[in-house]
Amino acid sequence: ASQSADPFGPDPGTAELNDLKLLAHVAGLGDVTVGSNAWIAGPSAPARIEGIRLDWPNKPQDLTLQYAVRFARPQRGDNQLVPLGTFAGTRGRALAITGFSLEASGPGADRYAISAETIFLGAPALRVTGNRIVVSGPSGREPLVGLKLNLEEHRAQSAPLAPMQPRQTEPANAFPRLE
Repeated sequence: ASQSADPFGPDPGTAELNDLKLLAHVAGLGDVTVGSNAWIAGPSAPARIEGIRLDWPNKPQDLTLQYAVRFARPQRGDNQLVPLGTFAGTRGRALAITGFSLEASGPGADRYAISAETIFLGAPALRVTGNRIVVSGPSGREPLVGLKLNLEEHRAQSAPLAPMQPRQTEPANAFPRLE
């Protein structure tokens, strides 16, 4: 096992970021689970999404993800942030999600960006990226019929180095000058 100089532990590799799982309760299909950067319902098979759960078994310790869903009519648990592994929404009640929010917090949050692509019924696809995302259809009442989530790691970028200027050097005299 290799040691890392990072005080927050080893940098998550692509494999760990891809461990993010999205479970959604989809009308007519039941619970469907996909990995990072894959559609639930979506452009090729839009269907009403009624609830979601996010799981990330290898999540870095210094990062917290919370999410919430919203419905057209207020429901218990509406728009309340829940932690990873918690189901937000309904099953078997034919209540489609009409809004979704997801936020990253904690000391490591600045190293990541959440990327979400959403489709709400009758509206064009929408892609948003950031540490906190909030999405809904144009009126706020359109059902969510497609969702794709991804977590991207920001690569640390050091400040660009200033170009080096040629240094003026005085010629070294091979023989000392006598005065």
